[in-house]
Amino acid sequence: QLYIRDKVGSITRPVKELKGFRQVYVKAGSEMTVELELDSAKLGFYNSELQYVVEPGEFDVMVGPSSDSRSLLRSSFVLEESLNPNRTPEITWRNLTIFCGLRQVIR
Repeated sequence: QLYIRDKVGSITRPVKELKGFRQVYVKAGSEMTVELELDSAKLGFYNSELQYVVEPGEFDVMVGPSSDSRSLLRSSFVLEESLNPNRTPEITWRNLTIFCGLRQVIR
């Protein structure tokens, strides 16, 4: 499961927002690489004027087998400019992907 947290936004947002998941089966003691994509569209929200926006700022990324905070691996990134999801075509909007080097071993 992949969660984000917008540290500072123009409106109050949830502490954890589920933005991706993948169900996999891993044998005990083995490792598997699981890729989850977090594109810029998943960073947006509806503001007080009911416009879908992606604001600049610092985001936490949390990855783990459940939403339990004790089991989540954490990283963070900064989005340095606002993105307009309504303007097309905009390469930064369509292709922005954030990669975080998080690794968790299932025992």
